[in-house]
Amino acid sequence: MEVVGKFCARLLICLIAASCQFAAEAPRNAAPGVRYVGSKVCAGCHRGIYDEYMRTPMGRSLTPLPGKVEPQHASIRPVRIASATPNRFYEVESGESGLYQSDVVVDAQGKEIYRKKYKLEYVLGSGLNGSGYLVKRGSYLCEAPLSYYTQHRGWGLSPGYEHDDSGFTRPIQAGCIFCHSGRPQPVSNRPGLFQSRPFQEEAIGCENCHGPGELHVFERGKGAATSKDTVAASKDGDPLIVNPARLPARLAEDICMNCHQGGDGRALMPGKNYADFRPGTALAETYGLFKVPVKPETSPESDTLEHHFAMKFSKCFMASGGKLSCMSCHDPHKLPRDNQKTAYYREKCLACHRDQDCTITLAVRLERNQDDCAGCHMMKRDLTTFSHSALTNHRIIRKPGEPYPESAYQLTTADLPDLVYVNRPEGAVPRVPAVTLLSVYESLAPADLHYRERFLGLLLHLLNEGKISDPSVLETLAHEAQREATPEGDSIATRYFAKAIQAGPADWTAFVGLGDMLLRAGRAREAGEVLEKGIAEFPFQPGCYRLLLDAYTALHQQTRFDETARKYLDLFPADGSVRARQQSGLTRPPAP
Repeated sequence: MEVVGKFCARLLICLIAASCQFAAEAPRNAAPGVRYVGSKVCAGCHRGIYDEYMRTPMGRSLTPLPGKVEPQHASIRPVRIASATPNRFYEVESGESGLYQSDVVVDAQGKEIYRKKYKLEYVLGSGLNGSGYLVKRGSYLCEAPLSYYTQHRGWGLSPGYEHDDSGFTRPIQAGCIFCHSGRPQPVSNRPGLFQSRPFQEEAIGCENCHGPGELHVFERGKGAATSKDTVAASKDGDPLIVNPARLPARLAEDICMNCHQGGDGRALMPGKNYADFRPGTALAETYGLFKVPVKPETSPESDTLEHHFAMKFSKCFMASGGKLSCMSCHDPHKLPRDNQKTAYYREKCLACHRDQDCTITLAVRLERNQDDCAGCHMMKRDLTTFSHSALTNHRIIRKPGEPYPESAYQLTTADLPDLVYVNRPEGAVPRVPAVTLLSVYESLAPADLHYRERFLGLLLHLLNEGKISDPSVLETLAHEAQREATPEGDSIATRYFAKAIQAGPADWTAFVGLGDMLLRAGRAREAGEVLEKGIAEFPFQPGCYRLLLDAYTALHQQTRFDETARKYLDLFPADGSVRARQQSGLTRPPAP
């Protein structure tokens, strides 16, 4: 016991000494309205850090094409890969002005009936596990269906395309691109649509972790406040810029959690979007991360984006009193080279542990994995979510198969008994808004009857309050009425879909739902108007097009039918049923 006590005391002293002091006040650059300046401005005074950082995976998270890219992009012999859809293939090749992927469809006899080539505009990812690609379709950015996988040094279907063959019509979502780039400029509530300049900064940059630099740059430019030496000596640091190492531990972790922690449900707070999060503020002010409570008989492990949750249930974290953090082991500004990684991370472990604490002899450790601490205690595992990739398990364990501590199964609270609020702020916490929880319960409802009941109960509560104006709630009410499949239910659904669109911005499913209801009621002209608007706002949703073709058929509008069918088949060329309808001219729409 005395040895254990001495070790824990040494561990705690080590971590306290390594941690920086908390800021005396909230960083002023976290306030709304403070502008971002871009990493190149930061480089003017921090050139060494900037140059080192730009070699890290985060510093290379998004790269324009053509540009300085990985060697595998320089010269590519044409590669053809079958899609998940029969008679459809994707090809990748390099050309004189860049890299291209093509969409190819053949008929039953193998004769090519469609081919379209797309220039790849951006490389998504540093190449550590692989690289994805983005294409431009007008002002929209969409994912390319082929990715390059570093582990097997070859091309394959992009993640998710094995089951959902979206071709070149998978729009880039705001919730994704804010973690994969520096300063994206998506248009709110319009998936895939970006401003004329899609990115103010392509790769993840300084301000993603340090917050907007306007105040810091302006004051330092005047020579005001302090010199560099005085800032370094200041107990509280520079209040004009966020230094994650000087933040309270939980606020610092929120910066990392923003992109490195997943969950079973994620929902924005009312009136917020992903651009609203600023380092130095609680992530929960922008959105909530939730997990289904884990049970001893089911492993809480997930194969991706569970770094913070896993770390919290490491003995190292618990013994540190919560002071162990991402920055205890990772320096965001630099990444050790491959031949230095083992020694680099081993040194991090030996800052608190002793070499003689390991019960395995040095000779065995060297033979097993070159004396790699993480190789035994933070083992990598293959990902099922992302093919041909591996990820380090961030729960530090003594031996393989070590169970989670009992505390991992006691994470619910009285106000939220069936969800784990992963990014719950410390201290007194206001209740999660009902609209936010409704979104989470709705996403969990299809797979669990309990969450279905919770979802309906919360929906009924909102309805009884009589203050429903949120378009997402109105649309949810419409979907529930539609599920009844009765004339009365259809009538209610029609009203709520119309209210959701009028309240706006509504999701694409509201346009499809209302269009379908109007068509069923014989109101083809009104349906056509709704669906035309739906396509204008959501041009990559096939349901709007198919229903609009039905509306034009009912209205005997051959010209509009042909125009819409051509546009549809350019977006969704593998749809043989629409191709047949186009070739045969106007026909009655298929029976419901």
